[in-house]
Amino acid sequence: MTGLLFVLLNLLIVFSSHIAAFRYHRKDGLAQQCITTFLLYIAQVTVSVIIAGSFLKSLSRVNLALLNIVISFFIIAVYQKEVKPSLHETLQKLRDFFSFVGKSKDYVLYLLLLLFGLQVAATLYKIYFLPPHVGDVFAYHLY
Repeated sequence: MTGLLFVLLNLLIVFSSHIAAFRYHRKDGLAQQCITTFLLYIAQVTVSVIIAGSFLKSLSRVNLALLNIVISFFIIAVYQKEVKPSLHETLQKLRDFFSFVGKSKDYVLYLLLLLFGLQVAATLYKIYFLPPHVGDVFAYHLY
């Protein structure tokens, strides 16, 4: 699977998870929506691996991608009325958050955000550029 397809598929899963999380946590804060989105994202990926491995008997990249696309579009179709309001309200909450961070003169917060950003960048660098040294014991399922 190419890197671009991997990124697009994960964005689709995050988007569908966000719409489902927004449906049930509309009045809650941004942190609650982000946590719920993350949990739904992990749940969808886990369920798709279980379905592909147990029921389809084919744990391949293509089957996992197709299964996640079907699940994501099903979630988007079920909650299609929530798509536009979820994007609008979430963008507003993000603007408010960044406005709050920008207006505060809390240098410890700035330092923590900088360190978090550096940690994310270092982790992404390691994931993308450094190959694993030990082969996956389940790698034979992916071919």
